[in-house]
Amino acid sequence: MLLTPDGGAVAVWASSGFTDAAPQAGMDRALIHMLASNPNMPLGAAILQAKKLTGDSDVRRTWILFGDPAMRIHFAPSSAPPPSQTGGRPDNGDRPGSKRFK
Repeated sequence: MLLTPDGGAVAVWASSGFTDAAPQAGMDRALIHMLASNPNMPLGAAILQAKKLTGDSDVRRTWILFGDPAMRIHFAPSSAPPPSQTGGRPDNGDRPGSKRFK
């Protein structure tokens, strides 16, 4: 993926350990909501806010960003329903749309 001429990862948000899925999913939904509703918020600031919303200290401690925390991510408009209406499962079309990176 990194060597693909038309794309590749600009950042990775992942866990460095084993944690429960439910708190991870809640934190991920919070991050996506934070980024989609605050387009000028830097990625690192959105991650800090999402981490504050989880009560699971293992999830807060083990999830890390490989990338530039000052980067801003903009989401294209989407017709997908918000995560609260679909259960937040990524396999059901619950995606914010294509991304445009600055």
